[in-house]
Amino acid sequence: MSISSALSTALTGLAASSRMAEVTASNVSNALTEGYARREVQLSARTLGGTGVGVAIKGITRHVNHVLLQDLRLSTSGQGARDMTAGFLSRVEASVGTPDNPASLSARIADAFFPPFFMPPSMIAPPDDTGEMSDTGGSDTGSTGEAESTGTDGGAAADDCCTAHDGPGCADATIEACVCAQDDLCCSSSWDDVCVSEVASFGCGTC
Repeated sequence: MSISSALSTALTGLAASSRMAEVTASNVSNALTEGYARREVQLSARTLGGTGVGVAIKGITRHVNHVLLQDLRLSTSGQGARDMTAGFLSRVEASVGTPDNPASLSARIADAFFPPFFMPPSMIAPPDDTGEMSDTGGSDTGSTGEAESTGTDGGAAADDCCTAHDGPGCADATIEACVCAQDDLCCSSSWDDVCVSEVASFGCGTC
């Protein structure tokens, strides 16, 4: 072996020793670091023409539990997916609104598919007895009470929700509540022909 070959072989050994010392120092300094995996230098013999000419560094191996590493990656990706879904649903809720908010889209959809006239009778206000004709009073007294309950001018039969008149509402509080829940003008302006037609179309009664 020539002197140059000997020096080259010694130089590879020094390089391998330096690298091993560096990795060992890193392992010691990070011994208490959470998530740090111990590293180890992999060496192999270097040959030339069947003759050994020193040592070669194959690489650095990290000692980890591959099963735990796979579980960690799966958990991290799953958590990221759940966070993204939660953020998306939060934005949808902020845009659409919640059912307890009358101005929200969900509340409007609920009102469209479940209108108030589908409510059971127990949830609808009972008829106002002041608009009914008294059995003991005269015909003039009954007409006066009916006119006051319906707000008419006396030009139409106040106790008939199937007759158009100038005043708002009609004598039958159940029909009135059902129609006005869909068309509030019938109770704020006048009980016109449109309101009369809505009695049947809304399923509030028959005319």
